[in-house]
Amino acid sequence: MVNIFQKGLLLVLLLLLIMACSNEHSTNPETDIQNSTLRINLPKSNIPIEVKSIWFYLTNTESEEITHVVEINNNYSGIIEIENIPPGIWSLIVKAIDVEGNPKYTGETVLQITAANTLNLSLTLQAVSNDNGSIRIDITWNDTINLSEGWIYNASNPIVQAYPTIYDSRGVFSPFVLKEENIYKMWYASWPEETGGKTYLFYATSLDGFNWSSYSSEPILYPGDSNSWDNSKVGDAVVIIENGHYTMLYAGYSFQNGTTWKIGKAISEDGINWTKQSQPVLSGVEDTWRALINPVSLIKLNGMYLLYFTGRNASFTSYGIGLAMSQDGDDWWYYSSDPILEGIEDWEIHGILHPSVHVLEDDTMIMYYNNAYSPDYSIGRAFSNDGIHWQKDQSNPIIKSSQLLHEDLERVLYPRYLIADEKELIYFTEMNSNSPSTISLIFRPVTTD
Repeated sequence: MVNIFQKGLLLVLLLLLIMACSNEHSTNPETDIQNSTLRINLPKSNIPIEVKSIWFYLTNTESEEITHVVEINNNYSGIIEIENIPPGIWSLIVKAIDVEGNPKYTGETVLQITAANTLNLSLTLQAVSNDNGSIRIDITWNDTINLSEGWIYNASNPIVQAYPTIYDSRGVFSPFVLKEENIYKMWYASWPEETGGKTYLFYATSLDGFNWSSYSSEPILYPGDSNSWDNSKVGDAVVIIENGHYTMLYAGYSFQNGTTWKIGKAISEDGINWTKQSQPVLSGVEDTWRALINPVSLIKLNGMYLLYFTGRNASFTSYGIGLAMSQDGDDWWYYSSDPILEGIEDWEIHGILHPSVHVLEDDTMIMYYNNAYSPDYSIGRAFSNDGIHWQKDQSNPIIKSSQLLHEDLERVLYPRYLIADEKELIYFTEMNSNSPSTISLIFRPVTTD
């Protein structure tokens, strides 16, 4: 129980908070360039309605104290930053206060603050019952964003951004990544200054999969001329390398000349200079769930090409994952008129898309995919022994947008899974409300289980 003195002190501090002009207030030591910032992710949706302010009390072994107060109102962004914290070991106590000044949630942890750094911390307000019926705040913290299953959010994200030019000023998206010899290669799409759905394709390389250099500020593949089937879009590239030659399948369409999306083919000797075939190799089917098709994964298995694609209807209300096959890479047919994988669980009830498929060393297959139209865009996983019949992971979803420390992050999309250099990597698109979309990375060491 809080004594009368504590209640009175909290009420006085609460009144001072309400009178303050800003949403946050701190008492900090003197500014020093070696001091660091504590960045806290606490979405407003996770805060109980009775909580009106949150108090952060930091103390260290030098008897320094920092108090930071955040008022939960319409201006609250979900991200809290406590700046100018000297290096050292700090004790952090957090209290969530109601309108009467009573602490409703409490929690504490110990932080090691390093010089000139930003430490990310996540808070989850969670009711925990005990004999006294009290409630506490569970606190986790990390130097990078550590996700479930040991996945790590790359501290240098985003890894690829718009230049920007007229070709990519609204952002980059949909990365396809492979490793050839000692070089990682990425083909990715862009949204240009021009609106209306037009997209272009760019190219980037990396020596380690983390640090990337774009080949040019100019696209490597453009939409076709005014009479072509792909005059409105080239995007969602998938690439396979055989005998030193590159083959790309890509999504294209024409607003003027059709109601379906199609998949085209291009060939290259270097992965940069491409020659398109004049006609698509696969077309969407009108008035079905696969009217609009996007290639996502291209695999050659036992002499057969397997193309995993996203299918959706023309009104963007039905999504599924489909499979097409070919013996020569030119003549393609649909494996089935139905999706090979559909959204069934609550988190994927609006559909699933963007299947990134990888063949493992034991010849089984793994797929990472997205859900569609969700308040929390997420990435799931499935497994297969034959590439046709898939079993979803019971722990899905694996990654949620809400787990990442970005106050304006709306969607995590277009996962691209790769195993290289004893690491599992997932490249993906971050779509933000206030800035162009970017490409980022999560990774983890390969386990030997």
